[in-house]
Amino acid sequence: MKPLLLFLTVLAYTSCSIKVQSHYSTKIGKITANGPVITLNQTVLFDDWEDWLNEHTTINVTFDTATIFTENDKYWITGINQSGSIKSTVPLVVDSGNIYEIQTSPGVSHSITCSGCTQGCNPREDEIKGWYCKDPCTSCVKSETVVSGGSGIWQ
Repeated sequence: MKPLLLFLTVLAYTSCSIKVQSHYSTKIGKITANGPVITLNQTVLFDDWEDWLNEHTTINVTFDTATIFTENDKYWITGINQSGSIKSTVPLVVDSGNIYEIQTSPGVSHSITCSGCTQGCNPREDEIKGWYCKDPCTSCVKSETVVSGGSGIWQ
């Protein structure tokens, strides 16, 4: 009887344990009573992100604002240029109340960019469709950038 009870206890514990997704080491933000906030220095946040996009894509962007969003227990950061015509998003993960860039596979960074519209055309994720541009205008273009072998966008 004791081995069965021990087995059930271990099974219950392991099936209820929450696994944190892998992430890079640079802290982007934290969870507060008022929601997620960016804690990384804004100059570092923008410079590293812009350099990464400019190096790995044909997009030439200078961000004006950035916000951490959450929906359905998922987090992401979206940067927007001054005109609002470029919106780039990076998936995030929460670990012990801190927010980090998610690492989907070892050394892999991922961004989604919607461009071409000053209204709408916002990056969003759907469980079935994957990443898409929400409320696109006729000139909205979505691009996904996946870079492997790196140490994250924010190093």
